[in-house]
Amino acid sequence: MQRSILWVVVSAPMLTACMVAQGPGFSEAAPPAGDKALVYFYWPRAFASAARTADIYVDGKQVASINAGGYAYAYVSPEHHEFYQKWAFNPLLGNLVEDLLAPKSVGFYADLHPGETRYVRFMTGVGAPTAPNSVTLTWGLHEVTPDEGRSEIATERYQKPD
Repeated sequence: MQRSILWVVVSAPMLTACMVAQGPGFSEAAPPAGDKALVYFYWPRAFASAARTADIYVDGKQVASINAGGYAYAYVSPEHHEFYQKWAFNPLLGNLVEDLLAPKSVGFYADLHPGETRYVRFMTGVGAPTAPNSVTLTWGLHEVTPDEGRSEIATERYQKPD
């Protein structure tokens, strides 16, 4: 039993470090051109679902892939948009888990205006168990206030679009 506990204590920090975004620290993007809006997408460091990659879409077009502790941004036309997240393809399970258990996407709608900057947070967590000996994972994509977004994104790592 002591060996098992020691293994978890020693290996958990190493495994967690492998599951977070790599890349340069936060640096502000150039201001949007007059006919665009700037949207930052970020995922604060979290253990829940951190081994996965979250793909971010605007109106059906993928604009970013981020990991826990990462951020990306996109310049978007000023109009009504649908923002949503889907999990990236899992090479071990394919889309089996998503096809059987998960909603196809989570997201929201927003109206963007020329020259503005918006912040969109992707969050993961652990919810209340739905059955004995179970774990419920939760996730969501939400717009946050500029003050909150600037504060939270400051410690994240840039992830270039593919």
